[in-house]
Amino acid sequence: MLGMRRHVLLGFAMMVAMVVVPFVILVKYQDAQRRRFMKVAHAAQFVDVQSDLWLGYRSDVRQLYAPLVPAPTGYGTATLDFLYNWLRVYMMTDRLSLVRYSANDLRNAGFVAVDGEGAPLDAPDDLFLAIPEHQLDLSDGKREQFEKECRAVGAFWLPHAGE
Repeated sequence: MLGMRRHVLLGFAMMVAMVVVPFVILVKYQDAQRRRFMKVAHAAQFVDVQSDLWLGYRSDVRQLYAPLVPAPTGYGTATLDFLYNWLRVYMMTDRLSLVRYSANDLRNAGFVAVDGEGAPLDAPDDLFLAIPEHQLDLSDGKREQFEKECRAVGAFWLPHAGE
């Protein structure tokens, strides 16, 4: 339209802006995400994962209050890097301890893991990484932000005994 009214230069500038501005915004967003979630390179070395076979049968599992991060295809160093970088702003120490549970472990401890629609997860080999709350500092309004981030990554809380 601008070209028809002899404003070719303005029309060309507007077309370039329609392509360049969203690209610049996307690059800035990706940089911010990289700074937040990949700040510490090789962060998996600071993560300890407990995978005791009898963990699901211990009575202290019912006392644990922790968000569970689903890892249905397993987890590797990239997953541990992401979790460490995500949680480092909430951690009280420089090491992160996670507890690995399978769906069977949770079922044996009296929990039924469900998906977002409330249907039980039937696959016995589905893995969950529990983040024990005692190593996180969720004071001063951090809890609300942490809850939002948990929902964003698909994590859900392991309920207290009796819930």
